Amino acid sequence: MERQIGFRKVITVGLALLAAASAAAQSYRLTDLGTLGGSVSVAYGINSSGQITGYAYTQGDVAEHAYRYSGSTMQDLGTLGGVSSGGNAINDSGVVTGTSLLAIPGPPSISHGFRTNGSLLDDLGSPGRDSDAHGINSSGQIVGDWHTSSNVPRAFLYSGTLFLDLGTLGGEQAWAHSINDSGVIVGISSVGIESISHAFRYKDGTMEDIGSLGGSYSEAASINNSGDIVGFSLIADDSTQHPFLYSGGTMQDLGTLGGNVSHAFDINNVGQIVGWSNTDDYGNDYRAFLYSGGSMSDINGLLDASGTGWKVLYANSINDSGWIAATAEKDGQTRGVLLTPVPEPASFLLIGMGALALIRRRTPGCPRATAPASSQAR
Repeated sequence: MERQIGFRKVITVGLALLAAASAAAQSYRLTDLGTLGGSVSVAYGINSSGQITGYAYTQGDVAEHAYRYSGSTMQDLGTLGGVSSGGNAINDSGVVTGTSLLAIPGPPSISHGFRTNGSLLDDLGSPGRDSDAHGINSSGQIVGDWHTSSNVPRAFLYSGTLFLDLGTLGGEQAWAHSINDSGVIVGISSVGIESISHAFRYKDGTMEDIGSLGGSYSEAASINNSGDIVGFSLIADDSTQHPFLYSGGTMQDLGTLGGNVSHAFDINNVGQIVGWSNTDDYGNDYRAFLYSGGSMSDINGLLDASGTGWKVLYANSINDSGWIAATAEKDGQTRGVLLTPVPEPASFLLIGMGALALIRRRTPGCPRATAPASSQAR
């Protein structure tokens, strides 16, 4: 028992040193993902191997299509027959989920959630009129919202071929945004008073209100495999919006980059958070942020020479290697971009493992530290 406790202490110290080394990253390299022939692309989701999904304009800007970016190639995923589609999330198997218009003449136009492994889009259908797919986990479970005939949104879990209505927090409306590998779901629901909506956590068949930062509105955007949740909330003045981290039953205000509005979009399994913030109360300047080690940084201040002339507006997703899917602009053009830490995280892993080995040599009775299996780089 003493040997086990001593080793856990070593691991804790070693991981702290590794986290400190990771926080010392001086810059990020920016890669323009390009487009599908048009002038615009947006990046929403990234997986552990660096595959990205979002949407991009086609030739002549006549339509926007979902894509899967892998390596240096952007693949057009097509649509469910309608004009437009967009990818919202991608799991580690490369399966993309998102939403597409159908080939049904409107108005109103009809859209359905989809999933695809890169070939044809699989229409998820809908228990009602429309459906939108927002999140997917490693086992392929999908969450989103479907709409009743009277256009009331309801949160769902889709497993295989079945839609499970998650219910609400007492109101009529709910949206599900993210699901982790344990099947815990987060999103937003109206409560008994329809003017109030709160972030929720759905676990073991029960939807739980996780509260707010004092205001009447909060929204959960993402959950990691440790159960940490991020999103945004109105504070007590009911006009200022701040990002939050919900962990261990407590909602923490993450602050802003100086303005009165900021949103957190994603959290990885090592606790790094990304999103966006304005820098003044007038909303004239939007900047992507990285929250790590207890502080929020403007990502634009972390770019190396590859980011010259670019302004990163929104950081939408981050993987465990710290690779970020974001949206940026340059010379009036909007692009999905990939941001990768410089130096690469592998360098920090060697530093951290060296620290573990040093501590092990100085700790009597400590078992040999074992290097973790190599992770896929995105």
